[in-house]
Amino acid sequence: MLSFLAVLVFSSVFVVCGAVILGPQHKIPGGGNLLALQAEFVMPIYPWLKYVYFVGAFLTIFGTLYGTIEVAPTVLRELVCAFNPEQAAEQRPKLRRLAVSWAGFGGFAVLAGTFLCHLVSGRESPPGLIALLTPANLFTGVLACGLICLLAAWTDCRFLPRGLRSGILSRMLNAAAGLIFLALGIKGDWDDSGWTAILILTGTLALGWIGAWVGEARRFRRRS
Repeated sequence: MLSFLAVLVFSSVFVVCGAVILGPQHKIPGGGNLLALQAEFVMPIYPWLKYVYFVGAFLTIFGTLYGTIEVAPTVLRELVCAFNPEQAAEQRPKLRRLAVSWAGFGGFAVLAGTFLCHLVSGRESPPGLIALLTPANLFTGVLACGLICLLAAWTDCRFLPRGLRSGILSRMLNAAAGLIFLALGIKGDWDDSGWTAILILTGTLALGWIGAWVGEARRFRRRS
């Protein structure tokens, strides 16, 4: 809640600054001119604050990149654990090296390709990259938050004894948040590419469901 509140406060400040400072100039931050225009929020105070803003923006992106590399081993380990828990425990160092290498060098390859495309064609980023990342960000962002909220409520009732379950207020807030996230996520998917996004979402959920079912079936056969 504190994280979302902080995002809301900072977003509100940027919206107000954009309306007050950039609005009369008919300027909209976007593309390659994003940071330069946003730096005008602090330049009227002291011009040298522009460079402080650039450093802060870089550190923000750096934290996101580091978080992506750090969370990749956990995602890969949980994926392997769903099919073979013993192998996930035994191969944990190897899985970590593989995930970090994939996230680090793979991300660098994507950035290098984007930079070369920008130099050759003058475009901000490759159209294929945008077409690939936009649905992925929509699915793993707002929509996934809604699914996680609702699945958390299900696991709460399914696996915890009554004395350890969330209270009625927490369950109501959780359900409301999940439904709102789902509605906004589906609307964002529909606004992006219509039925194509919905079909991609349905296929992704179906593949995940089939994978979980296959893993559980194999685990049941090993126990038998």
